[in-house]
This record gives sequence, structure tokens and C-alpha cells, in this order.
Amino acid sequence: MKEYIQYNIKNIFITVFVVLIWTALAIQCKKAQMQKDISDAVIRFHVIANSDSKEDQAIKYKVRDEILQDVQSAMEKAKTKKDAKKILCSQLDDLTEKANQVLSTEGMDYKANVVLEKTKFPVKTYGDLTFPEGDYEAVRVLLGSGGGHNWWCVMFPTLCLLDGACEKVPTKSKEKLQDALTEGEYNSLLTQEHNGIKYEYRFRLGEWFSKAFR
Repeated sequence: MKEYIQYNIKNIFITVFVVLIWTALAIQCKKAQMQKDISDAVIRFHVIANSDSKEDQAIKYKVRDEILQDVQSAMEKAKTKKDAKKILCSQLDDLTEKANQVLSTEGMDYKANVVLEKTKFPVKTYGDLTFPEGDYEAVRVLLGSGGGHNWWCVMFPTLCLLDGACEKVPTKSKEKLQDALTEGEYNSLLTQEHNGIKYEYRFRLGEWFSKAFR
């Protein structure tokens, strides 16, 4: 009788463990697909400074402002990511020229290179939206050797918040994002705030499983 009970307990533990593994795998797959769908819907903007010197970092922001001044108005006309890519691809040479004009005016001895390509980004919060880590298409502005800290935002829909005090993404940008995502995908980006502290939704079990088996 004792052996029978021990056998059943062992089987119960094995069953529970298997169920947990399958649940974690399912959650991880769902999370990975959701991250891909989100990254497929947006275009990021990435400016990489020549170095971490005070001067190069200041130039980085001047180049950023010069480019965004023109691009953001153009992005307002884009209704889909396909529209946005078409606009950006047609402007890459102009954006490179604008960046180089800033560098020349500021007396820098290096050049800028502007491309549209896929690159990996960490988790990033824009106002009240938090985007997951993943590979995103991005307009990348490489200044000189590109050895310094960078600055990034979401270029389409236009979520580039230059004012650090800005707490919420513009409604029009959110509407474009909602049109491109499912309700679940969009809700996964939302952050909640309680007593001044922001929280975001995460798949905890899936994250634990992913880390445990790396």
C-alpha cells in the first residue's frame, strides 16, 4: 500500500512538472510571436554617437533634432508601415546630407551614415507604452566610428518623445499603433501607474523557463 501511494505521488509530481513545462513553452511561444508581430508593425529611430565625449554626445542630439524635424511631419502622412518605409527609403540620402551638414557646421571631422535596416533593441518605454526586446527595422544614423552611447525612439508611428517630462504618447500615434496590432498585442504595451510607480505586464512563467534553460 505504501509503495502504491509513493508511486502515485511520484506520478502526480511528474504530471504536474510536465504540465508546467508545456504551459511555459506555450506562453514563451505566444510571447515570441507577440514580440514579432509588434516589431513588424513599427519602425525605430537609432542615432549612435561617435564617442562618449561631451562634445560628441551633444552633436548626437543636434543631428537627432535636425532629422526628426523633417521626418516626423512626413511620418504623420503614413497610414501604414509600408507607407512609412517608402517615405523613409526615398529620404535616406537627404537625411544623410542633413546629418553631415550638422557635423560640418559644428566642425566635426567625421561623417554620418544613414541606413534602414533591422537591428536588435532592448526593452524601451515611451511615455505610457513599453516595447519588448527584439529585432526591429530602424533608421540608423551612425556618426563617425559609432563608438558612443546611442539614442532611440519609435519613428513610426511617431512616438519620438523629445521631452523627458512627457508622460503619454499622443492619441493619434496610439490609434495608428492600435490599427496595426491586435487588441492583446496593443494591451501588452500598456504600462499601469500606481503611486508614481509604473508597472508593465510580463509573462513571468515564460521568462523564468527561458532563463532557466539558456
